[in-house]
Amino acid sequence: MQFPFAFDRPLVFLLLPLLLAGVWWTARRSLAGLHPATERLALAVRMAVVVLVLIALSGVHLVKRSDKLTTLFLVDVSRSIRPDQRARGLDFVRKALASKHRADEAGVVVFGRTPNVEARPSDNVDQIDNIHPSVAGDATDLQGALRVASSTFPNDSGRKIVIVSDGNENVGDAASEIESLKRDGVRVDIAAPPLALGQNGETAAEALVEGVNTPARVRKSAPFPVRIVVSSTVAQSANISLQRDGQQILRTRLHLRAGKNALSFQEKVEQPGFHRYDAQLEPSADTVAENNHAYGFVTVQGRPHILYIAAPDRHIAPTLQQAMAAQNIQMDTVTPTAAPTTVAALAPYDAVVLSDVSADEVGSPAMTAMEESVRDFGMGLGMIGGTTSYGAGNYQGTPIEAALPVRMDVKDRKRIPPAAIALVIEDLEEETTINWSIEAAKGVVDAMEPQDQLGVIDCNNIWRIPMQHVIDRTAIKNQMSDLTGMNDPPNYDLYLQSAAGVVKSTGAPIQHIIFFGDGDATQDTAATARVVQNIHKMGVTVSTIASGADPGGIQFLKDLATVGGGKAYVAEQASDLPGLLLKDQQTVSKQLIVEKSFLAREDFTDDITGSLNWASAPPLLGYNISTAKPGAVVPLTAPEHSDPLFAHWRYGLGRTFAFTSDDQAHWAAPWLPWAGYPQFWAHALRWSLRSNTDADFASNVENANGKGHLTVDALSSGGFVNNAKLTARVVAPDQSIHDIDLAQTGPGHYESTFDTDQTGAYMVNVQRAPNAAAPNAPSSSQSLGLVVPYSPEYRTVTPNLPLLTRLTDATGGRFQTDPTRIFRDAPLWEVGRLDLAPILLTLAALLFLFDVAIRRLGIRPAQIRDAAVQGVEAAEAKAEAVKKEHAKRRDPAPQMARLLNRKAESRAATPPESPGAATDRLLNRRAAPTRDTDESFPRVASLRTPPPPKPPTDPKAGEGGYTDRLLDAKRRAREKDE
Repeated sequence: MQFPFAFDRPLVFLLLPLLLAGVWWTARRSLAGLHPATERLALAVRMAVVVLVLIALSGVHLVKRSDKLTTLFLVDVSRSIRPDQRARGLDFVRKALASKHRADEAGVVVFGRTPNVEARPSDNVDQIDNIHPSVAGDATDLQGALRVASSTFPNDSGRKIVIVSDGNENVGDAASEIESLKRDGVRVDIAAPPLALGQNGETAAEALVEGVNTPARVRKSAPFPVRIVVSSTVAQSANISLQRDGQQILRTRLHLRAGKNALSFQEKVEQPGFHRYDAQLEPSADTVAENNHAYGFVTVQGRPHILYIAAPDRHIAPTLQQAMAAQNIQMDTVTPTAAPTTVAALAPYDAVVLSDVSADEVGSPAMTAMEESVRDFGMGLGMIGGTTSYGAGNYQGTPIEAALPVRMDVKDRKRIPPAAIALVIEDLEEETTINWSIEAAKGVVDAMEPQDQLGVIDCNNIWRIPMQHVIDRTAIKNQMSDLTGMNDPPNYDLYLQSAAGVVKSTGAPIQHIIFFGDGDATQDTAATARVVQNIHKMGVTVSTIASGADPGGIQFLKDLATVGGGKAYVAEQASDLPGLLLKDQQTVSKQLIVEKSFLAREDFTDDITGSLNWASAPPLLGYNISTAKPGAVVPLTAPEHSDPLFAHWRYGLGRTFAFTSDDQAHWAAPWLPWAGYPQFWAHALRWSLRSNTDADFASNVENANGKGHLTVDALSSGGFVNNAKLTARVVAPDQSIHDIDLAQTGPGHYESTFDTDQTGAYMVNVQRAPNAAAPNAPSSSQSLGLVVPYSPEYRTVTPNLPLLTRLTDATGGRFQTDPTRIFRDAPLWEVGRLDLAPILLTLAALLFLFDVAIRRLGIRPAQIRDAAVQGVEAAEAKAEAVKKEHAKRRDPAPQMARLLNRKAESRAATPPESPGAATDRLLNRRAAPTRDTDESFPRVASLRTPPPPKPPTDPKAGEGGYTDRLLDAKRRAREKDE
């Protein structure tokens, strides 16, 4: 081990001559008037302070070194590393390990999106087989790998990291780890077989499409630029084609040069709406095919575009179609299963209308995308009622309910018709699942009202809980906790019939059976289906929930629910059961539908309904019960209970409406021939459309280096708009939402960035808040789109040499071409360091105080020397005295001998006293009268010798001596001045 000095910044010593000269120059004036010796001492102390501070600034430290080395290989397993590159990298690692010294240690860290320690540091790691990493390869996090490696090193050896990667990171920032690596004494080497080279060392031919750049929105028939950016590592020729909405509009041959190439042309579109452009590259030589395509999109502004979602057997009423055509509104119709599921897919539409479709049919992804499109991008949304809409369509608690101006529940729960529900439960093959069925049944109890009835029958044909009103929920749930031994029969007929008979006997308006099982009772399934069909004819519906069932059992239970007029559910896991049972119970017992004739009542006039003659409106035949939310505008109601018939409000940046009757020849049959019918829908739909007014700023978004770069230029008639509050909401391809603030970087210019580590379309909505001069003015917004056509791993095909070089230069590493030199390129390695700067700065501070004392007190070197001599002499005298004292304590015999001799001499000089004389003396003392203490015990004379008297002082003599000294001092001062 050695402990040499080392400096982090040795170049600062070049300032030493200049600083010392400056100290000397300033001392000529600041130290003038001092004694020459004092002046020289102060100058020396000042220079010492400067030298100490400069040494501290140089980063001086003690270094502890060792001849033992621990090397960690960071192996990149992301998709940007081709199989042949990975094989060459592993071969480099194997050769390096083969040359490892016995005492050295080695380990392996693999990394992609995340790092993982494949082999911890050990002296037994002498070889490595093929790596089978467990990390995702869709991204490269070199920073995370460096951080994990630094924390894995032992403390008693040198530290080296060997990076086997192209350095093309797209997660994190490896350069930010440089200071930490330097502080920990970690050296970074790069496995130099360039990973971008081919098998024989030549540059690998690779071409890719970086992007298709188009404006986000253009006007109909207006020309706009389309720009295709292509990169290639070598000069070559390639074919490129461009399609618009699946139709080829361009195909040409390009001569690519090494680097970036751009193909630009003008395009115009006559058809309004959303259009997609796909570019496909066919290079002569290529390595990665995944990056040969890209796409962009543009929205051509024209007539409004509405998406109408309805069941396959439903069509837009002819009068409604005519109304939309008269309003110059284009309407597309899709089934609920084909509804768009992303914000990007909804971008072409100005509004979406859900007409009598259930939440189950639409699906959660589509509902979430609709809600986000309304809230964050200004799209309109409307719901039209029917037997599978609103509460009857299971919209309670969904994103659609959040966006609409009404709730799906009923404020007066007494209006809900009573229900009688029987739960038929069988034992399953998985015994633990029965516990979930009991918990599910308890959930049904919690959702029922006292006027509802519930019973539980097992497959022994025993009513474990008799049919009863749900008055004491706690007692019923306690009974459910004791449900065991429900039986697993070969046939369900008897138990379903028993349940139906009891349910029917209740006379409840809603009669329903929920069967829970695995569907393995397949004995005469046709007969069981006929039994369930007959139960349905009795007015009792049957739903089924399959759990732990095989495909045959699932299909059997689905068939039973179909003929029973109910719904079939599949519980993928036991924890799904409570939600499914509760969902089915709500579907059946709370259909929230009123089916009887009524006239719409106009409670007040607004912009949508005010132009219609409601006195001439025919009746409607039914509607869905709902409750208006606070803040909703409700111009039309059903008269009996003042339930909302038509309500609307603003939600985020968009507008939504709810019409609780339908638009078909069911409840709205009398309305279809009414003259006000098309006018009402034209007003309602046009009110809900996305606002297409131009924003008072221009926005642009591009993708670069794994980041979306958003820029905004805010202008007004008076020039640049400064200090504006601009925010943006970004919806990623996985529908996650990120809010960002834009910072002003120039006059009227604002910028921000966001991560683009996912493949697909990013939707960006830029919003400008009202300024202080008009706080009540509406905020303006603008929507943009950004496409990441493929994984960022395929975007860069050449090594990130600037980053790799920066890592090696900062840590003292190198690009290693010879793997056998990994463990042999240095005899000693730094394993620890002690920073000396705090000590040096403390000494400099003390010397600075000493410098002040020198100038204030006029201290001279001779005085310091005399004080030092006196201090040394005093210390020596003290040491001698202590030494003698210790010697006395170590040898007490001579002193004790003298004391014993004196005692013996005293005894020999005193004559012996007879015993009788001693007795008489004591008796005389006892008989003597008591006296004062002074008389009984004579005072003992003091042994201390009184001090000699002081000689008399002569005041005159003292005064004369002081006067003489004062005169002498004045005389010396005059002589010095002369």
